[in-house]
Amino acid sequence: MENLTNTDTVFKTYFDQTLERCGWSEEVQKGLLFFLGTSIVTANTDQILSRYKDEIRIQEELHYLIRLYAKPNEAYDPFNEIEATPISSAILTYNHIVLNELLGQENQIEKFIKQNPDHTSIISDASVLEDWTFEFKDTKYKLATLHRLNIKFFEYIGQYLKALHLDNTQCYVAGINYYQKYQSIDFEGTNFLSLTIIDTLSPVFKTLFAYPLLFTYHPNELNANHLFSSILQFFYMNANTDIAKYVHQYHHQLFYTQNPRKVRKEWNFEKEKRGVIISQIVHNAMNIRKTMIGNYRSHFLQSDNYIMKELKDKTMTREDFKGSISHLIETYYEMKIDDVIEKSTHAEFLQTCAILYYETAVHAMLLKEFKS
Repeated sequence: MENLTNTDTVFKTYFDQTLERCGWSEEVQKGLLFFLGTSIVTANTDQILSRYKDEIRIQEELHYLIRLYAKPNEAYDPFNEIEATPISSAILTYNHIVLNELLGQENQIEKFIKQNPDHTSIISDASVLEDWTFEFKDTKYKLATLHRLNIKFFEYIGQYLKALHLDNTQCYVAGINYYQKYQSIDFEGTNFLSLTIIDTLSPVFKTLFAYPLLFTYHPNELNANHLFSSILQFFYMNANTDIAKYVHQYHHQLFYTQNPRKVRKEWNFEKEKRGVIISQIVHNAMNIRKTMIGNYRSHFLQSDNYIMKELKDKTMTREDFKGSISHLIETYYEMKIDDVIEKSTHAEFLQTCAILYYETAVHAMLLKEFKS
């Protein structure tokens, strides 16, 4: 199929290269790009409104963001290639799983979706995908569950779009046009369904969905940050924000040189063996106590917002502590270290590294001391 969309954007090149480094399948990439197009207005409107008050300027900025990855060409609309029901069913099912199955909030979808007499709402022809609900039945609302749901959602949509021979640019533009069609019919309902998905993205996906805004308004920070660091920052948002500032301060010292700011050579996430990187992270994160941040241990003890709060003022050997952290990662986060080393995509490896660094550092600060 001839590509009649304008693809000559700097951001597209930057974003495509990032997706390639992440290591996901072609299907996941296509599904992600479709939903990026679908949600880019919903995800960024509040940020734009906080920056500008003039209505014309607000519309200009949103228009710019929409066209950052690809500029639709009026001569060709890839949305015309799509029968929207499978995608609407995926969106409906995702919302059903999060709201009904994981959070126990029944009837939320019906509350927000306009009940149109002509049956033209975003989910009027959609149905809940029963195999999805069966897979996530009796699961808990936590990062591991949400990340699996993210992958399933993007992969499902991407498989459908790939079968239609849409390239990545066409997938993104089709997402824009999908949003434009349904928000004109039911603005509140369409945004509600998208926000449920946006709000439950795992840190690595939250990071990527923030790229358009970061690329536009914070390009220097985006370029200076390794993807690992960006994922870590988005992980903080759902962690203990009271002490995250200390962990983040140590992160700057540990992973980056100053003037110029760049990743230290010993942290080659792309080329070094994964097992070596993971061991280095645990070893160095434990040493947060030896820095000036150790003087703020009382701030850590004031909070109970930890997974293993029973470690407060406990004395452990370093090996026992490492064992506790490994158990935490493998049980609570459902990330088996051996699988991360041998099987995970690069993006999921980085997400595991970010979580491992944070959990090791904060729990090390809870201990009274390490036994010699």
